[in-house]
Amino acid sequence: MGSNASAGSAASTSGTRKHGKGVFFSSGRDSVINTWLISEEETKDMDGPKRKKKKARKDDDAQQRQVSIKVSYLRIRTLPVYEQVESMVLLSRKFRPASETRDQQEILGKRDVVLATCGTKGNVRLWKASP
Repeated sequence: MGSNASAGSAASTSGTRKHGKGVFFSSGRDSVINTWLISEEETKDMDGPKRKKKKARKDDDAQQRQVSIKVSYLRIRTLPVYEQVESMVLLSRKFRPASETRDQQEILGKRDVVLATCGTKGNVRLWKASP
């Protein structure tokens, strides 16, 4: 995950979705917020560690099976924020901005994520991200 041009200053995740997939957000002093798709895949290693063969027992089959989890990251979006990000928070659904008009309700969908950032200019900004 080395796509930030400078050191990362904040990271947040929107939780795990179905089948071990989730969305992860990273930001830094390079003035962008990166959106990542995280996926986990469970693999079973039937061979286990290589060792000298002894007399085969029934218990050996169960001991030789190992489960490993492969995690992969895919950057799906880069959002330029035009300010070095010092802190970033993922807002809970109950702390979303109030929608006063019908147009505002249509702008922010149920699946959208709201991020609050604070940067070097001293402003707190809200950003909409669609996973």
